[in-house]
Amino acid sequence: QILKQWYHGHESVSICNATVPRIKALLKAEKGKSADLQYVYEHQEFLAKTSNWIIGLDNWAYDLYSSGIHHILASGDDVNILILDT
Repeated sequence: QILKQWYHGHESVSICNATVPRIKALLKAEKGKSADLQYVYEHQEFLAKTSNWIIGLDNWAYDLYSSGIHHILASGDDVNILILDT
């Protein structure tokens, strides 16, 4: 049940925060039962939703088109951008 909840909401930070600790506890208890569970246990850092940031200066931001950032923005990926005014 907890894996199903994570699977359907893994793009949500609040769902990850609620489910990942419980999944990690289950994996720790069950990791010796199969190679697949052991593998997931060893790579559990990928269960949590990460935050992706692009950080640039204002000079860079004036020419976003030539930087290629427009491709990332158009893709719909979950990316945060911080532009520092120097």
